[in-house]
Formats: sequence, structure tokens, C-alpha cells
Amino acid sequence: MIMELFVGNDIEVRRQTWIEAIEASPLTKRLIRTQGAQIKRWDKMAQLFAKKKRPQGSGKAEANIIKRLQAKGALHSGARVLDIGAGLGNLTFRLAQVAESVTALEPSVAMARVLEDNALEKGMNNIHVERRRWQELDLDAEGLLSEFDLVVASMNPGVSGPDDLEKMNLASRGFCYLSRFSGLRGFYGFDGIWELFFYENPGMDPWDIIYPFNLLYAMGYRPALDFIVRDNSGRVKAEEAVQMISASLWNYMDETPEVQKTVEDFVMARSDKGLVKYDKGGCQGSMIWQADDKAGLARIRSFL
Repeated sequence: MIMELFVGNDIEVRRQTWIEAIEASPLTKRLIRTQGAQIKRWDKMAQLFAKKKRPQGSGKAEANIIKRLQAKGALHSGARVLDIGAGLGNLTFRLAQVAESVTALEPSVAMARVLEDNALEKGMNNIHVERRRWQELDLDAEGLLSEFDLVVASMNPGVSGPDDLEKMNLASRGFCYLSRFSGLRGFYGFDGIWELFFYENPGMDPWDIIYPFNLLYAMGYRPALDFIVRDNSGRVKAEEAVQMISASLWNYMDETPEVQKTVEDFVMARSDKGLVKYDKGGCQGSMIWQADDKAGLARIRSFL
């Protein structure tokens, strides 16, 4: 047992465990859309998504993230911040209210345009938007090694594996912040729909916060890990439930009339007075760690 504990803290073991979880997950194996196709999907949804969202930077969740970052000394008035997968800028605008500058990475052209327009409207000239994926940045060639005081990736797929996580450390000269779901099982909101189509359980989220935490711990970092439990259950209109399920399934199957009817039948069988129960799961894990440990950076560079 003692030997197993020591082996489990080996960097390569932790790294491989995460990779194997991603590769073995039905949520990965059944994907039929490329990343490019997924980004184009976000382009189509950007304006509709923007209209439904609250004003950027106005949420309580973002305010709490800022408070926690400031309490840890990770965010201050002179900070240069990198926001990976910024989306419409819900966290970006909060960061920019404190930091000297924020570089927002957002691969969806339409989402990035909304972010830029909102920044211009708000007069926030310290936000610079890069329409690229995190994986496309060459930190060494672009002179971005240890260039940011804080590197952030909040509740998005921008950091999707060990290489992306290690790259956060290399870009930071101060701190990093990462948040993902914790303990999420099932297919995002509507129990049974995945099993109905694929005859299997979707299993645990392979991007659960525990995987990056374990890898960082094995590298010698000690992230401050917090969990926020929210009640995300509720009821949505039947037609909205159909739209939500169809959008989620798009990554895994084509939108044929047969698929649409199966989804509609699934929703109607569970509807009560035109409403359907929706439960996405309410535990979010977030962690902050100090990436400017020279010994830690040396370990990462030698590992890469």
C-alpha cells in the first residue's frame, strides 16, 4: 500500500491516468465533431447566447472569483492577466476592472467580436482579444514564457489535458487559476437521454477538477482547492428542454428527424404541465496555485 501511494504521486502516472480517463470516456470516444466544427457552432450561437446572458461582469460567481484571487495575492492593480477561453467575457470584465491588462483568448470569431464590442462600449481599453485557441499559442516563439502574473481558465474546455495544464505554468510568472465541474456524472441535465441513444452510462467527466489537481500535486505544487455546491436543479419549458438536449447531442450525432422525434418523445414523457425537470449537477471545483516556483518550472521543462 505504501509503495502504491508513492507510485501514485509520480508525475508520469498522474499524467497518464488523466490521459487514459479522457481516451476511455464515452464522452470522448463518441465525438463526431472536430474542434473546428465545435467552434463554428459557437459562432452561430454567439448572438443568441449573448442576448440570454446577464450583462458581462455582473454575476455574483465572477465577483467571488475576483475576491478569492485578490485574497491569495494572485490579482492586483499592476497584474498582466491571460484569460483562456474567455467566451463573452463574463470573467474577463471583472479581471479587467482590477488588473493592468487582460489578454482574452477566444477561438470563436463571433464570441470574440461580442467581447470586443462590449469592451469598446464599456471603454475598457485594457482588454486585448486574441481569436485563437490556447493550443495554438507558441509561448517560446511568441515571447510569452513567464509573461503573465495570472493565467486563468474558468469553466471552459480551453484546458483539456495535461499539456494544456503544464502550459499554464509556463506562461505564468505568478499564479494560475483553474475551475471545472467536480463529481459530475451523467449527461448534463437530463438523466437517461444518453443511455437511450447509446445503451451505456456516460460515466465520470474526464475533465473533472481532480485530474489536474492530482497532476499538479505530483509536480510539487500545492493548489488551494475549493468546492462550491449549488442547487442547479429546476424546471424548464418542454420546448426549451428539446433545444437544450439537441444542442448537447449535436457533438455526438447528426440532427435527423428520427433523432429529433426521439428527443421530443423523451421530453414529453417527462413533462408535467409543459415543464421538465432539469438537473445539471451543482458542484464546481476551483484551484489557485503559485506557478513562479523556479524549481517547479524547472521540473516541468525537463518533463516536457
